[in-house]
Amino acid sequence: MTIGTAIAACAFGVAAAPSIAAAAETVDPATFNSTGGETRGRGEEQALKLGPFKITCEKAKTKGSATAGTSKDLFAEIKFRKCATEAKVGSNPIYLRTRFLTPVDVEYHSNGFLQVGSESEEEEGGITLSGGSVELKVNVLHCVITWPEQTIPVKAEKKPEEEFPDVTYSNETFEKNRHTYTRLVVANEVRGIHFEYGQGQCESFTRAEEELKSGKWEGTLTQEVPKGNLEWNSGLVQD
Repeated sequence: MTIGTAIAACAFGVAAAPSIAAAAETVDPATFNSTGGETRGRGEEQALKLGPFKITCEKAKTKGSATAGTSKDLFAEIKFRKCATEAKVGSNPIYLRTRFLTPVDVEYHSNGFLQVGSESEEEEGGITLSGGSVELKVNVLHCVITWPEQTIPVKAEKKPEEEFPDVTYSNETFEKNRHTYTRLVVANEVRGIHFEYGQGQCESFTRAEEELKSGKWEGTLTQEVPKGNLEWNSGLVQD
């Protein structure tokens, strides 16, 4: 069953801080370096594909925390805004309002993998992921899609010290109030998201095991510490 077929069956409406760059030495493994504290960030278009659902969110806002000094982990709570699911009635594209019922809480790891859920907890030195499932709803279809708590890619559960391509990091300098700071640019190219369909028209879609493990998320976010620095150190020798 396609989204277009489901739509036809429904009545629907509207659619200068000091630099904290790593010294000239080899660091193993890659790390996040920060002055520490609360973080905030944003992103432009975020694209998700969950089975037949092609979802685009115009904006994303984040908040989280960074450990002072050197760390392998970085927490961010992401809220996707102005989301819509692409569908077709005949050959005509339409866009269905879609909203996230929960935040997307992510624990990023400096070697490229991530852990995703919807709940967090404060611990000494910062905030960490504590579990929960991400939920989003395609309104006109009354369809809820769920991402259970998970590690992406799954391989990282057994080999967390390897390098992974799902998330890549770079650094960006900017000026504010005559001071120069460094912020982190996070490029998500996530594959293999596990998800589930539930409620409404979702229950009519094929639930092939392969499809339910093939979700994708692409989008870039920036993360920064107000009046501080946050950056990624690749572990390579700095010239």
